[in-house]
Amino acid sequence: MKKAITVLLVLITLAAAITAMTRKKREQDAQKDLYLKTSDAAKITRTITIAGDDWLGYLVCRSPVFAQIMAQSGIGVKFEMELDFNERTKGLADGRFQFAAITLDSYLAQGGKHQWPGVILWTIDESHGGDAIIGVPPIKTVDDLNNAKGAYTKGSPSEFLLRSQITHFKLDTLRNRLPEFGTDSVEQAYDQLKSGKSQFAVLWEPFKTRALQEIPNAKVIIDTTQAQGLIIDVFLASRSTLANDPELANIVGRAYFTTLHGFLNNPTTFAEAALRDINVRDHRKTLKDATEMLKGIHFSSLTENTETGGWTGNPSPKLALSTSQLAHILENQNTRVNLPNNDPGTIIYRKTTQGLKGILPVNNEPPRLNEFYKPLSESEWNDLKKKVKGTLLDTPIFFKPGQREIPEETLEELQNAVPKLIHYPSYRIIVEAHSYGNDPKVDQELSEERAAEVKRSLVWDCKVPEDRVLAVGKGSTEILTRGPGEGEAAFARRNRRAKILLVGD
Repeated sequence: MKKAITVLLVLITLAAAITAMTRKKREQDAQKDLYLKTSDAAKITRTITIAGDDWLGYLVCRSPVFAQIMAQSGIGVKFEMELDFNERTKGLADGRFQFAAITLDSYLAQGGKHQWPGVILWTIDESHGGDAIIGVPPIKTVDDLNNAKGAYTKGSPSEFLLRSQITHFKLDTLRNRLPEFGTDSVEQAYDQLKSGKSQFAVLWEPFKTRALQEIPNAKVIIDTTQAQGLIIDVFLASRSTLANDPELANIVGRAYFTTLHGFLNNPTTFAEAALRDINVRDHRKTLKDATEMLKGIHFSSLTENTETGGWTGNPSPKLALSTSQLAHILENQNTRVNLPNNDPGTIIYRKTTQGLKGILPVNNEPPRLNEFYKPLSESEWNDLKKKVKGTLLDTPIFFKPGQREIPEETLEELQNAVPKLIHYPSYRIIVEAHSYGNDPKVDQELSEERAAEVKRSLVWDCKVPEDRVLAVGKGSTEILTRGPGEGEAAFARRNRRAKILLVGD
């Protein structure tokens, strides 16, 4: 009997302790239940998680307006800060995230590790001047970067911008030295340029503008208004979410583009929303700062996301074209991209955006880029000759003695190089051809024929607009320096050459 009473007392004491320990939790639950019953929050039946980071281009996903529209469908929104691109991708695979915002190159680099767990629903934005390579003398062109000391932020879009230039312009010396130029932050990259420790730095806003204002003789070598289609952000849905609840993607898409179009149609409201978003991290910024930062981002409207044409009239969908081009850059930089069935379409799902109807359109939608290049006068071309940005071909075209025909192996290389041009629509092309002989008149005529032949191939074989290209014969006026021990035949061959230059502001 005494033993039974003792056990009972122990149980009573234990129950009292448990009751005391859980009282606070029960009180909190009761308070939460009260809030739900007496507010609009009662409408929320489930919550989705969107993974991303503090990039201003993801502003819509963090916007209270977006959350309010989603709440009308009974869905709450949680924006999860996940700075690690691999973890962001992994979260789609393990169910932590239903959606994610990420740069396209990052998903291409990380997706295969997790069996491509996400599918692209739409393009969020593209850097449009917000990222740039800034250089100081003697750095003047992209080609000059090859033998210069630089700085960039590791694991950022800045790194991919720099790697794209290494690929497109075959900057092999820079490729080999790239690891030693990496920094942990954009502030460090900026400081290295300002202190003179580096001759160039890859920066994003507001550090790009600061560099141009505060560092003597600093200039833009190239930025994302000139190098387009490289830094692109996309919105992903996990495959399981899309397969099990396709209507959820439609609800999110409608809320997203309704919010975005409202912002794009009201620039002041957009800037105020951007400032509120920025102030979470930096209270020193002003409305003017927010406005300038928004200028460096091109937000992709619903109209742009449903267009089927690519850059310069390419019949492939633009997103698929982007995916292929960025995958090529990654492969060139020793990052394997094993797309399912080797098909970009396997990670793209356009049905969501194509099915969205009745969303208020964007006023004054910017015109699509087309293939038209107005003819230039001789003086305009002469002005462009002073604005060389880089070389299209990895190596010069070498001609046989007295011949103007492009060697077959070089023709194939030329055709393979032309797709780079989709990323540089604002640049024109100058073909400079040379000869090597003893008769200046004959040399001049032959060099002009060689330049004209290269232009003909660009226009007819590679479909480059004719008014985009200028052919220039240089005769034998710019003989190269003979290398140590170089024989006459090898030296003569190097001087029978043509190079293709990208020129523009």
